Amino acid sequence: MTTILTTDDDALNFPNRENHSAKQIVFEIRRALQQLLTSGEERVIDFNCIRCDEKEEKQLRAFLGDGDVSATINICGTCTLWETSVHGVWWVIQKNSIGAIIARALHISFAPDILMAQHEDVEYSLYVLERKIKSKEAFI
Repeated sequence: MTTILTTDDDALNFPNRENHSAKQIVFEIRRALQQLLTSGEERVIDFNCIRCDEKEEKQLRAFLGDGDVSATINICGTCTLWETSVHGVWWVIQKNSIGAIIARALHISFAPDILMAQHEDVEYSLYVLERKIKSKEAFI
């Protein structure tokens, strides 16, 4: 869990002064990006563990904007990821098999781990590819 620190209320231009959590999250994102660039350390801001109401989250989404990269992974439910317009900041929403949201988070990383191929999966894929090449299935 990421600790959100207090910040100067006037530093960000949100529609009203009530959005303390959203402002604090933006400052935490800034710190996390600095840390990512200097040490490579990734951070996760888990919305199940912090106080941020729906209105603040909506304003935070608008403030961060949408980037160009998104992905959906369908394993034991659905995991949807998209990069914000702030490169290195990713929304990650996980839903169970009946569609209920079970996790909402911001990942501060070059790419979320869930998008990385697992070593064992790559080994297996190499094995399958080599078999296809030997049997000429891979060629049209």
